[in-house]
Amino acid sequence: MKFYNKELTNQEILKNFYADALTPDAMINRYSNNTNTYTNPLDPDSITPQSIAAACPDLRVIMIEAPNLTGGKNSFIKNTKIRCIYKNGRPEDNWVAYNAYHAGQGTSSDAYGAAGRNLDIMFGFNGVD
Repeated sequence: MKFYNKELTNQEILKNFYADALTPDAMINRYSNNTNTYTNPLDPDSITPQSIAAACPDLRVIMIEAPNLTGGKNSFIKNTKIRCIYKNGRPEDNWVAYNAYHAGQGTSSDAYGAAGRNLDIMFGFNGVD
């Protein structure tokens, strides 16, 4: 686990991932695989949930669409839409949930959400209005 004194951009996160490799060969392989697999070199904004799912068919890609990001573990955001894409999964492993809730899990830093917060997601939850 690593801690930083600032929120990292997507590019900074990738650079740290490359630098954490144990050998120079592993570092080059990580860079090459990520650059060639996920992006179109002519369009640096080409990373999409669908392109990641196609490149990594054993990965479950979870997409969350919500009115706003949760502010903490006691902040339940209703009207959250959650979708799962799992290319190598069964048909029922690919789903969409409407009118779900999400809440931040166990962090007291509201700024942490911008860097990638752990979330609790709830389906058919009737305990919060």
